[in-house]
Amino acid sequence: MAGGTYRTTIARLIWQAAVAVVVALLLLAALALGKMAYFMVQEAIVVMLLIAILVAVILLFLVAFVLFQEGIRRAILWMTSGIGRLTKLSHR
Repeated sequence: MAGGTYRTTIARLIWQAAVAVVVALLLLAALALGKMAYFMVQEAIVVMLLIAILVAVILLFLVAFVLFQEGIRRAILWMTSGIGRLTKLSHR
């Protein structure tokens, strides 16, 4: 009991026992399912990979849209200011 009081030592032992039981149950389930567990994990990884790719593509499209919108806005402002300059010159 050098690490703490009696209460924290007992709580730590209970926590370690609970974690050991959960890990043992997970290993037992993996062994019981055999190949099925491997395929389930593989499917989960593939689904997560597809979701990550889709999110990246959507973000790229959104960034491209914002940049394109900014370019169009600047072009329109440049055209309107250019037309304004041209109309001033034509009135002389």
